[in-house]
Amino acid sequence: MVTDKKFKVLIVDDEPEILDIVSDEFREGGMEAEVAKSSAEAIKKIESTKYNAVVSDYKMEGGSGFEILDHIEQIGDNAPLFFFMSGFYRLQDGETVRLGVEKMYAKPFSVKELVSDVRDVLEMKEMV
Repeated sequence: MVTDKKFKVLIVDDEPEILDIVSDEFREGGMEAEVAKSSAEAIKKIESTKYNAVVSDYKMEGGSGFEILDHIEQIGDNAPLFFFMSGFYRLQDGETVRLGVEKMYAKPFSVKELVSDVRDVLEMKEMV
């Protein structure tokens, strides 16, 4: 079921090329996409703007996606969080659920799959 609502997604990464590629794909998929180049910048944006989802690199220069996750939990936001990470970072089965992460993707990952997964989760949340 495709909704007419335009979802707003925050994309966080310290690599400008990845920000460009991922944000462009979300926009092409009909969603609003804003970017942040660090976890600190993302936290500031989350404090002032309501996002339907956050897509973040797991490990960035000067911070991590878990700082964003902690902040989202502290303020009681229910935006789902999706992580992508270098292939050598591995979490144990079930750890993503325990941590409150919707889904994790190993780099290189399919941006189209990421956008589709985010849309599916957000549309399911709309139906509940």
